[in-house]
Amino acid sequence: MFQLSTIWFEGRSPHGEYRVVDVFYNRRPARLLYGGGDSPQSALAFDDSAEMIFNYNQRFMEIAQSLDPKHILVIGGGAFTLPTALLKRFPDARIEAVEIDELLVNLSKRFFGLKDDPRLKVVVGDGRAYLEQTNNQYDLVVVDAFSEYSTPTSLLSKRAAELYSAVLAPGGVVAINFISAYHVSRPDLAHDLKATFETSFEHVDIYPADYSERIASSDNLVLVAGQSEPRLDYLQSVALPGLEGVRGQIIND
Repeated sequence: MFQLSTIWFEGRSPHGEYRVVDVFYNRRPARLLYGGGDSPQSALAFDDSAEMIFNYNQRFMEIAQSLDPKHILVIGGGAFTLPTALLKRFPDARIEAVEIDELLVNLSKRFFGLKDDPRLKVVVGDGRAYLEQTNNQYDLVVVDAFSEYSTPTSLLSKRAAELYSAVLAPGGVVAINFISAYHVSRPDLAHDLKATFETSFEHVDIYPADYSERIASSDNLVLVAGQSEPRLDYLQSVALPGLEGVRGQIIND
């Protein structure tokens, strides 16, 4: 039940501090998980809209709808709203969700409706370490791991790109949510990520999480990479232009 401004939880773990609160977010009633620095980490809407409340999560869902994946890896569970939505949308899919903070798994069960499901494997651990040891192949890898407003470099580096490529099934893609400015005339993180992932993938595109906004100051962007060009029905026309005009730096770790 939605109760405006109700704070359901405030606390911390060795990995961060968190707050769970009912608010209006983007003019929609929702329960939000905030991380350090009041960074929004996950959201559960309390309305009848089928849209995910965060734009980048809606882009992930649209990518999945184009691919119709049977095996999905999600790195960065947060409050597990995306894995839960994927389970509902793809009844034949199996999902592995890796979250480094066990407290978030517990909060997800208490406040965000996460339930045990034989098709969902929840792993408490480091996403990069999981990539290093898994023998599974995935049709879709989604990366939505943040420390406040930054994605760990270990999930964006040249070695990480190699690992994503190794665990993808033929025709599979990796989709990564990250925050960056975007300028045609000078390099920023978006250019660096494109250069980095082109060392391991034949096709790399970056899309705005919010189609309606002009990208200039820092905002959520979604990188999509695959060995063959994916047919993404919802995204093909809105890839950011001009990324080839400025060469970014390869991210090493």
